[in-house]
Amino acid sequence: MRLPSSLAALLLLPLLAFADEFDASPKNARIATVSAWPLSAATPTPLAEVSYNPRSSAGGSYAPIATGDGKVEELVRVGVSEDKGWSIVAPELVGRKDGVKVTLRVDRAGDVWGVEITEDKDAVGAPKVEVFRSEPGAVPALNKPIVLNPDGKVPVPEVEKTFLQKYWWVILAGMVLLVGGGGGSE
Repeated sequence: MRLPSSLAALLLLPLLAFADEFDASPKNARIATVSAWPLSAATPTPLAEVSYNPRSSAGGSYAPIATGDGKVEELVRVGVSEDKGWSIVAPELVGRKDGVKVTLRVDRAGDVWGVEITEDKDAVGAPKVEVFRSEPGAVPALNKPIVLNPDGKVPVPEVEKTFLQKYWWVILAGMVLLVGGGGGSE
């Protein structure tokens, strides 16, 4: 009688692992420090801390870090660290606290590899945070066998005929009947 209970336990283990994959609870939340790096500056400065859940596409929270007067007159690079990618942002979006959308690009491991800050006319209050997870793309079908005809050549697909090519004989017969059929006598 121990066999059914141990079998049930073995069947539940993959289910629990699968459920943990899509768990969006706060225990999975991470924090990324977004940095701003003006083109003329030597090093980046912290701009904000963004908390996000890498397993959920729902946004997180955006907490700006107060640094200086926040006035920038040139284009600014925005990113997470020096070895990751940077995106260029207009200076008027840096340091704004409303009407901004922060987009985090997250890899399969949950690490941020890209940050975008764009204007969002619908956003009211705190900036809106979106998380995009990278998913594997389409994979080509490799090593697919090629079917040859009996001659050993690749078969040429047959081109579908048009309506006129298919039914020319019916149209011709109808024309002969119309021309050959005499009119009624008067």
